[in-house]
Amino acid sequence: MILFNKIITLTKIIIKIKIYISRPSQTKILVYDRVSKRFADAFFPNKSFSFYDVRYESINLYVFFFTLMNCGIKNFKINYKFNYFNFIKPTIVYTSIDNNIGFFKLKKLYPDAFYIADQNGIRDNEFYSQCKKFLKKFPNYNLSVDIFFCFGNNEKKRIKKIISGKIIALGNTTNNNRKYKKISNFKFKYIMFISSLNIQNFKSDVKALKISIDYSSKIGKKIYFLDRGQNNNFQFLKKNFDMTKIEYLENDKSNKEKTAKKLMSRNALAVFSHSTLGLEALSIGVRSACFNKNFHEHYIDKNYPNTGPFWNNNIDKKNLENLLDKVSNYSSKEWKKISQKYSNQLMAYDYNNKKKKKYLKNYL
Repeated sequence: MILFNKIITLTKIIIKIKIYISRPSQTKILVYDRVSKRFADAFFPNKSFSFYDVRYESINLYVFFFTLMNCGIKNFKINYKFNYFNFIKPTIVYTSIDNNIGFFKLKKLYPDAFYIADQNGIRDNEFYSQCKKFLKKFPNYNLSVDIFFCFGNNEKKRIKKIISGKIIALGNTTNNNRKYKKISNFKFKYIMFISSLNIQNFKSDVKALKISIDYSSKIGKKIYFLDRGQNNNFQFLKKNFDMTKIEYLENDKSNKEKTAKKLMSRNALAVFSHSTLGLEALSIGVRSACFNKNFHEHYIDKNYPNTGPFWNNNIDKKNLENLLDKVSNYSSKEWKKISQKYSNQLMAYDYNNKKKKKYLKNYL
């Protein structure tokens, strides 16, 4: 059965793969992993870049046979990659898939380019453990990059332990690129509950959602449930909750910007567990309440207590309601001070990516 599933998966890849015959043209900017396109568009206008596909979306037969004839089968994948880079001769290699260890081996493989990694999501320990195991196995190997744009200073500290290069904490590129309406005074209008993947697999999220719905009814505020991209929790909500008390917002590619902007109103109270979007809300000053029991796992190298100015890891009705009361009742001055302090640690904000663009301009 396992072999059959592998054959089916391989067949699907082969059917979808794009075949290129010509020798690849030289390009100044190479985007490593096509999934990085959304981030690359923020820096490199008019699609002035090409892709190196790492998920078998395409294969270049010219490079394939050149590699086969000149290098043989041994280390074919590595040699194919080197030859592809050597034909293209990029000045900059960019990726937003910052948890792919392969990217941090490229500088050693092809040193004649400037490498940029750009964090796109919250990271748990998996990637860092993978890097540490690799470095332990190959102590003389150096995982490296020229610039690593990460979310905040906490992330910067732990990246520096495993990857060599200039690590700069400047937030999430797509969040920085959005324009938000400035609101001077907070007027609490609604609660935005941000889902964590498939909510039925997270008992703490289900419990927190129930409490948040009751709380919204008690204070007479509307509550939205913002689903996680590509995770449709609607049927689970319909089965387990009174949908007349909650408004469901699907968060797919077609309406992602619309839902993000709705969330990012400074008159909202964002409620979340572990969510990149939740930290984005915090970074631009949206009132944010975090109930993450795994808070410490995601923000290593910073010893946060179980309770803080906008979080409480003890999820029960009393604690969560007290947290929502506390966050919504801060004065504008108090919340500004709190959000700025912790956003620098967790998710910085670089309006319009001005600082990031300045760094890139020096190398273009």
